[in-house]
This record gives sequence, structure tokens and C-alpha cells, in this order.
Amino acid sequence: MATFLRTPPELAAIAAYVPFTDPGLDAGTATLPIIFLAKVPPVALHDQLRACETPMDALHVHGREIYWLWQGKTMESLIDWPRVGKALALPPLTVRNATTIRKLAAKYAAAP
Repeated sequence: MATFLRTPPELAAIAAYVPFTDPGLDAGTATLPIIFLAKVPPVALHDQLRACETPMDALHVHGREIYWLWQGKTMESLIDWPRVGKALALPPLTVRNATTIRKLAAKYAAAP
């Protein structure tokens, strides 16, 4: 199994990045998972992911991360994940909630 890491400065930059300005994020009605990739995806992936968006789901690529804004609960997402999986074809990847990433960034920023 492959492993990939982000340095504390990279993690801080990811946590600080604002891919969407959605009032639902502040109100707690939207969630922002971050999909971490091992390498920078090809530019063509940006358009492929935009084609997978739904009225409830938005996707944004920045660096080696894909930010997914979803309105509602995960199980209610309208994204066709098999289609997204075909577009991604970039193993490996992992997903973490932006809240978790912010907590990790704060923890490692405070570490000696």
C-alpha cells in the first residue's frame, strides 16, 4: 500500500485555502471534505470533475487536493462516484474533512 504525506506548512496552506464561499459551511448545512492525491492531477481532470457536479455537490482542484463542497448528508450526494472514480484514475488518494485538516494544521503549527 502506498503512503504519501504533507509537511506542516503544506497542511497549513491546505487548511487556509478557501475554494468555496458558501454560507452553508458557516451555518453547518454544508460540508467540505478534501481529497488528497499523491501527485498533481492533469489539467483535464478539472473539466472532468466539473462535469460530475450536481446542484448539491461542487468540486474544485487545487494543487494535489480536490475540495468537495456538499449540501446535505453524504448519503444524499447526487454525484455519480463511479464516474468520478474513472475521471480520477490517479491512485492513491484519501479523504479527510476540512475540520479535521484545520485541527491537524493547528496542532502541528503549535508543535515545537
